[in-house]
Amino acid sequence: MGCCLLFYIQYPTKLMNSDHHGNTSTKPPADTVAQASEHVVDEAKEACHSMSMKVEDTVVRTREYVRENPVPVLLGAVALGAALGYLMILARRPEPTFRERYVDEPLSSARDALYAALAPVAQRLHEEYSSAREVAGKAMDKVHGFHPSRAADSWSDQIRRVGCNLKFW
Repeated sequence: MGCCLLFYIQYPTKLMNSDHHGNTSTKPPADTVAQASEHVVDEAKEACHSMSMKVEDTVVRTREYVRENPVPVLLGAVALGAALGYLMILARRPEPTFRERYVDEPLSSARDALYAALAPVAQRLHEEYSSAREVAGKAMDKVHGFHPSRAADSWSDQIRRVGCNLKFW
C-alpha cells in the first residue's frame, strides 16, 4: 500500500484524468489505487526481469574470463583466501591460560598500583636529589676558592681549639 501511495504522489497526472481547466474526473479513489498498484507491480516485474538479465550476462562473462585466464583467477582466489584466513586468526583472541589469569594479571595490576602510589615519592626524591646536588656544587665552588695557606691555618686553628677543649679527668 505504501508503494502505491508513493507512486500516486509521484505520478498524479497519469492516474487522474483532468481537462484543461484543472477539473478532475469523478473516478472513485479505489479505481485510482488499483491502477497505481497494477502499475507498481508491472514496474517491479520489469525491474526484476532486467536485473535477472544483467545477472545472467555477468555469469556468462565471468565463466568466459575464468576459462580464458585460469591461473590469475586461481592465484587471486588463493590470495583472497589467505588474506581472509589471516584476518580471522588476528581477530580471534585466545583464552588466557591459568597462569596468565591468576598470576600474571594480578601481579601486573599490583605493580601498576605500586608504581602509581610511589610516583609522588619518586618525584619528591628526584627534586631533593637535584637540590642536594646544587648545594654540593656550591660547596665545591667555595672549596676551590680557598687558598691552601688559609686552609692550613684554619685547620690548625680548629685543631688547637679542639685540643684546648679536651680535658682528661
